[in-house]
Amino acid sequence: MSNQLTLDSIVDLSHLSIQKEDDEEYTVGDLYNDIFIRIPYEGVLVIELLNKGLSIEEAQKEIENKYKIEIDVLDFVELLLELNLIHKLDGKVLMEIIKTDMNLGWKQKIGNLFFRKETVIMYTILSILTVGMFCYEPSLLPNYKDMFLFESVGISLFIFFIVSWLLTFLHEIGHYFAAAKENVPVRFQLSIRWFWIVIEADMNKLWSQEKQKRYIPFLAGLCWDMVVLFIAVLIQFFMQNQEFIYHFARMIILIQMYRIVSQFAIFLRTDFYYILITYFNSSNLTQSATAYLLKSIVASKKNIYVNLPEKEKKLAKYYSYFYVLGGIAASLLFIFYTVPAGYTAINGAVQQISSYQINSINFWDGLILLSLTLFEIALWCIGAWKSRIRNTNSQLEV
Repeated sequence: MSNQLTLDSIVDLSHLSIQKEDDEEYTVGDLYNDIFIRIPYEGVLVIELLNKGLSIEEAQKEIENKYKIEIDVLDFVELLLELNLIHKLDGKVLMEIIKTDMNLGWKQKIGNLFFRKETVIMYTILSILTVGMFCYEPSLLPNYKDMFLFESVGISLFIFFIVSWLLTFLHEIGHYFAAAKENVPVRFQLSIRWFWIVIEADMNKLWSQEKQKRYIPFLAGLCWDMVVLFIAVLIQFFMQNQEFIYHFARMIILIQMYRIVSQFAIFLRTDFYYILITYFNSSNLTQSATAYLLKSIVASKKNIYVNLPEKEKKLAKYYSYFYVLGGIAASLLFIFYTVPAGYTAINGAVQQISSYQINSINFWDGLILLSLTLFEIALWCIGAWKSRIRNTNSQLEV
């Protein structure tokens, strides 16, 4: 039996989740295979008719005669076939439904504990207090030198590396438990955001949930970042006489400030980006904004922009301002933190290795730093390779 669609074909789409985004669009997808697309109401109506057991031709006639809607049902179903969203075609299984255990048990309980209404209010208050403390006492703000906890550059960077990755893990665990609260499983993956290697919580399955249930999981990592930042600022403010604790707190503040500011680089598809596309009901704000910004320079971008719906054009215009500001934020972080810190560290390491004997502590200090640098580069390459594979194999993305 071939997979050729005909007007007499009967397709099974009963496995698809359907979530209303606004009065015009719905998110439809396969929860178990992580494939989601955005379609208008007419597409949802077609899916509902086909799930009643109607053939493509019968669905076409009913949608024209009963609902007075003009839509090419066969063409729409062909699109679903291309995206691997059809479970059965004329009784033949095309896409296996590999059901995973969606009962998250204790993980869901932890999510309910840390991300209920009262705790979200607490996170908001702590964020406001932290900003207030920085405004009241600007000297609390960090600089790149705060990553060097000791005179030993190698040991300082090693501790910075470990603490930074622990805080990254804490950030992603926040996403994990907040998604578990909505009974949505999450997996972790290595990825690249511009110059930076990151661990990401893949929350693609959240698109199977209604709109209001997505916001907290997307913001959860930032909520925990703000708690850590608030505690570190308090320690720095009240324990200035404890030299090691004071400088350790400043190092944590540097890491957290870097992480929080980088969230505004929304062209890198940060947590804020997913908040925006959820709020504005846009499936690809980055592509739309890029088309708007480059439409006068690149012909292909102009064609993309011209073919956008009027609503998407308006969103692209507003989002482009955030896009540019995000680019500036990322550039400033890279120029004023990443570059000087990296130069200071690597230059010091090279001098130590070239100036001291192998039996010297300074030699090994420099070697530790170079080893960490090479390890980071290796992780970056692995993340870039995995991102490339995901982008190559990805379906139409929400």
